Amino acid sequence: MQPWQSQPASPAGGFQQPQQGYPASPPGGFAGPQQAQQGQPWNAPQGDSAPPWGGGDFPPLTPQSNADWGVSQGPESFDDEPSPSGKGRTIAFSTLAVVLLVGIGVAVWLLFLADDSSPDNRAQDAGPHNGQGSQQVSTPTSTPLPTPPAAKQPPTDNESALIDPPGEERGGGGEFDSETIEDKGILPDSVVAALLDTDMGKGLLKTTVTENDTTVSLYSIEVGSESEATTVADEYEVTQQDGNIPPIRDLSLQGVPVFGAGNANDNSVYRSVYVLYDRVVILEVFGPEREKVESLFADMLDQQVEHAPPSYTGY
Repeated sequence: MQPWQSQPASPAGGFQQPQQGYPASPPGGFAGPQQAQQGQPWNAPQGDSAPPWGGGDFPPLTPQSNADWGVSQGPESFDDEPSPSGKGRTIAFSTLAVVLLVGIGVAVWLLFLADDSSPDNRAQDAGPHNGQGSQQVSTPTSTPLPTPPAAKQPPTDNESALIDPPGEERGGGGEFDSETIEDKGILPDSVVAALLDTDMGKGLLKTTVTENDTTVSLYSIEVGSESEATTVADEYEVTQQDGNIPPIRDLSLQGVPVFGAGNANDNSVYRSVYVLYDRVVILEVFGPEREKVESLFADMLDQQVEHAPPSYTGY
């Protein structure tokens, strides 16, 4: 809000860069600052056309020559080694055929079935519900803000809607209405415009200065309905963030957002807004030493919300 008379003040929307002598807070807020496994493919050509059970460790499947096979004419050959009977040769070839079939079967199983049933493939087939498959990423959710006290009966007037702030009363407070609010310059232009779009009635500003030059301002402004009060509160919230006064989640409640900015040893401001039936309630604390400003604001917000809890907490 704008300063009044000779007292230091916090304009309602924020403040520019810190200056000497605790400059005021302008209504608009602060100025913005495929797998890696190696191996031979299953369909690669074999370097040796002989089956795996052939080679140097086992005899060849066909005779290399008649001499190798040991077949000779004449009775001497029979005396040295009896010739196998026809039935024996049949059994030998039958056995060999069985061995070949079994070997081919084992090769096919190793090549296809074993690969399809590997743990990695089973995991991929299992889908997102299997622990080895793709997993769904859960999105963390924010912890809900604390709830304010339960709503009470609507206040009878603006005076009863507000607590009495600490410190000495300063100039610029008192009643105002739709005809005088623009002249007072106590709220940002966008908030004033939102108020004038409602069925605005009376407003009241209670403002004081504490011993350490901290300014306190409390507003209660009548509008036509709770929905219109919500629209104005929304606009106030947007104005603070547009003025580089960010939300302070640690101090906020459901339906009672808090905004704050400043440095440890420079001017700081804390503000809050909420809906009280057909009224808009605004609290602002502005002054030097951010820690003291925040502490005073938090105490006052607790007292005000306890005195007149918000009637609407959904925005």
